[in-house]
Amino acid sequence: MFDPTAFDNMKVIIEGAFYDLDEAGKLMIMDRKDIMDLATLSRQFSISFYLPECPGIEAELRLMASLENLASELLQGSTPDVKPGCELILFFRAVHRDSFAIYEGIQEYTESKWGPERNILQTACWNPLTGHETVMNEIAVDFNRIVTEAQLEELKEIPDYMVESMIGLYSLLGETWNE
Repeated sequence: MFDPTAFDNMKVIIEGAFYDLDEAGKLMIMDRKDIMDLATLSRQFSISFYLPECPGIEAELRLMASLENLASELLQGSTPDVKPGCELILFFRAVHRDSFAIYEGIQEYTESKWGPERNILQTACWNPLTGHETVMNEIAVDFNRIVTEAQLEELKEIPDYMVESMIGLYSLLGETWNE
């Protein structure tokens, strides 16, 4: 009998929570990927979505398990310094004016929402041939730890927190467009 890995169990819980919100009309799923990388023997699940009431903002959740994470679970004791579980990174993409004050506001908001122990990285992109009055800013929220099956109940809540974060970012950015 197949015994699902921690990655599989977490993926099913997260995916179900997102599809429940999609079914309820609270978000619109744009894309979903379930990747097995045969070169590194790793797994990755991602799901991307947007909120119709927040144009210009998208979000993505990525759940990843490396060979080491999978081996520590399947071959118990083989890698004592690696915990079974997954890496979790959230991405928010927003179009906004290129302004240092906006980047600071996004950083402060994201840290207050997800906690200062998270690694938050903003990466701004623009077309250099057309100027860069507006940018596409990708805000990555890295949990900086392995997420385990012991946190399944918390994982169910992440889609709701992501929706709240998108609404908060939209509100923050709406205020900055009027400055």
